Amino acid sequence: MKTKTCLQCKSSKLRRRGLCSPCYTKTRKDMAANLVTEAYLVSKGLLLPGKSASSKKTRASNSNKKTSKVSKEVCLVPGCTNKPHRRGLCNTHRVMAYQAMKDGTATEAELIKKKLILPKGAAPKRPSKPAKYSEKSCLLQNCTRKRHGRGLCKSHYSRLQRQLAKLSNAERTALEQELVRKKQLLPKKESVSNSSGGFFSSLY
Repeated sequence: MKTKTCLQCKSSKLRRRGLCSPCYTKTRKDMAANLVTEAYLVSKGLLLPGKSASSKKTRASNSNKKTSKVSKEVCLVPGCTNKPHRRGLCNTHRVMAYQAMKDGTATEAELIKKKLILPKGAAPKRPSKPAKYSEKSCLLQNCTRKRHGRGLCKSHYSRLQRQLAKLSNAERTALEQELVRKKQLLPKKESVSNSSGGFFSSLY
């Protein structure tokens, strides 16, 4: 039920529940003083019904769900609402805990017992984002950096150049041919390749 004018004084400036601001304020005071009941005003058409109790319970339950979700992702230190950084502690409290262990004011076992720090490896690991590969990515496996020279990223290309500089001409040629055969290096003067080669461990 909607109304364009106040249910009590017919004012066009409505505030809430079909009443203007002065009538709404007065009605709330009367109900607070038990001079009139909400049910009576609603039955007489002098006040619009409020939101049902079920909707209030729904909002409350949703709020509790949000709070519970947040509580699982906060620092272990009571009263701290920061997100955990490592071992269940936010960055600030993690530094403080490590400093306390270093100074000898507390041991790691004591902090774990008091649930003020998680054991090593106990903190849940966040899922890593899948690597994004493309035709312009470095040829080496697991490297997603952009190509710089002969199909390699700048970092791997520089490492290869440093390695080749230590070899003789014959050894350099043989190594380049081997890498090209394994699709870990593009032939000279070739700039585009759709291949995704294997892993050449000596470059790491």
